[in-house]
Amino acid sequence: MLEEMTDFSETPESRPKLYYSVLIIAFVILAAKLWYLQIIQGAELQEKSKRQAVREYRIPAARGIIYDRYGAILAENRPSFNLFFHPEWLEKEERMDFLKKACVEFEVDYNVAKRRMASSEGKRPFKIATDISRAMLAKIETRNMTYGPRYPLEIQVESIRVYPKKELAAHMLGYCAEIDRKRLKLPKYEDYLPGDLVGKTGIEEAYEEYLAGQLGRKKVEVNARNAPIKTLEIEQARAGMNLILNVDMKLTKAAARAMGQRAGAVVALDPRDGSVLAVHSSPSFSPEMFSHPISNEVWQGLIDNKMHPLSNKYLQNLYPPGSTFKVITALAGLESGVIKPKATEYCSGSWKFGRRLFRCHAKKGHGFMNLHLGIVKSCDVYFYKMGFETGIDVISEYGKAFGFGRKTGIDIVGEKAGVMPNKEWKIETLKERWLPGDTLNAAIGQGYVQVSPMQVAVAYAAVANGGKVFQPQVVHQISRPGGEIVRDWSPELLREPNINPANLKLIIDALADVVNTPGGTGTKAKLSSVKVAGKTGTSQVRGIRAVRLHWSQMKYEHRDHAWFACFAPAENPEIAVVVLAEHSGHGGTVAAPIAGSVLKSYFRLKKQRRPVKTLTSP
Repeated sequence: MLEEMTDFSETPESRPKLYYSVLIIAFVILAAKLWYLQIIQGAELQEKSKRQAVREYRIPAARGIIYDRYGAILAENRPSFNLFFHPEWLEKEERMDFLKKACVEFEVDYNVAKRRMASSEGKRPFKIATDISRAMLAKIETRNMTYGPRYPLEIQVESIRVYPKKELAAHMLGYCAEIDRKRLKLPKYEDYLPGDLVGKTGIEEAYEEYLAGQLGRKKVEVNARNAPIKTLEIEQARAGMNLILNVDMKLTKAAARAMGQRAGAVVALDPRDGSVLAVHSSPSFSPEMFSHPISNEVWQGLIDNKMHPLSNKYLQNLYPPGSTFKVITALAGLESGVIKPKATEYCSGSWKFGRRLFRCHAKKGHGFMNLHLGIVKSCDVYFYKMGFETGIDVISEYGKAFGFGRKTGIDIVGEKAGVMPNKEWKIETLKERWLPGDTLNAAIGQGYVQVSPMQVAVAYAAVANGGKVFQPQVVHQISRPGGEIVRDWSPELLREPNINPANLKLIIDALADVVNTPGGTGTKAKLSSVKVAGKTGTSQVRGIRAVRLHWSQMKYEHRDHAWFACFAPAENPEIAVVVLAEHSGHGGTVAAPIAGSVLKSYFRLKKQRRPVKTLTSP
């Protein structure tokens, strides 16, 4: 009886009840799971399903082509296979681990990829490798086919910038490099992704909105192996616009050849309208090197180079203009009535002013000097005296009128304004009062006066054309790929100082004799067929001392800068040239022959051709 009471074995009647109970519990669990998936996670799963079934691709736009004034190609494109990572195609916790493994497998710099991942905030695809090899391309495509829609690496064919002239005019053209996080946050860069290339300097940056073009979009339905089934939607890309420059690359090449290995700059303008005919900053660099991430070693080597190859010396570097500034002092003195052209001052080699001795570059002096001889011989003592009598505020006024102490407005980014000092400037900037000795230094282009070679070129172009200060213009025309003109620049007159033509003629006649008469400081710029007018300048890094060392005995950074500013033909100018050779010695010895070589090339090339400023490109 007890055994019967404690026997828990199943009976035939109890089995159906047990089965029904299990079925009911299973059904409840299944219903709860379906409710959770459909109601709680429905939207998320539906979106995930769409992402796996439909993929959206960017269609890159070809960047616009840059031509010189004669149709030579200065910047163009070639195809590049680039590797993109789509973090949004993976779960959040999977992304970094996958990225790290992918970087190892495909030999990608993980630190660069991680930085771009942070910029994308995990919401947008980003480029992790540019211009990959065909072997890597095949490897990635194999993985793509194997892993299907969850594989977040994608190959896109884009264009990469090519500069056929290599280092020539690199500072003017600029370069394209990876877009930075600051730009990515700006509305005008909303279509850019981390790792995309964007114009960073020069024309490439200044005209980015024209050159970049407009991206296209394509939506494609894919199967489980990520193979496309059909195109659902497509918006074609629009190529960037082309630029036609005022610049003549053959003349630019001649300027680079004349400058040689020296650090410095050459600027050539058309004084009739401000067109930039040639610009060269030396030493230069290869713009194409920035299309890929640069190693720390290479970057540090560029930064540590004492000749500063990345610096645009004709726009971003500032120097004392030396004796090239005496033209401004002369005009200020003439216009204010202080300078009488025929009146003379005696130069003994120095002038004692107060307790200081202000020396002339001619140790034994020049003797009696008038305005004409003072310019031809570049007599410092004459200009010390005339500058002191004129006063710094008047000199500064005329300096600013001709473009010193303000940006020229050239259509290249990064220009510096320089310094055209006066009494007020010194009080505001240095909290010190202006001293008479400051005026003497400023009168010969030393002391606080700081200018760029481009500013000197603009000023001398204005002297050459009768007093019109034009904005220098690099780009002449913008056109669509089919040839339609979008924009065509006309000369922009910035200022026209009210200068007595007779005073300008006095200056121009003196500048012509600087080059063309024996004893002039610029005779090494003389041409046999064209009359050149110009002015030498030796910009002192250290003051003139009683014991004068030859430049070869000085440290490189202590040597004087050599200047020469000129225009030709003197009687009807069509080109103005400025040369600045850093730490190279005297302007008449070093810079004048460089300028003469550039002028000679200009007039030789002029006989061979005529400019073509309107191009119809394919």
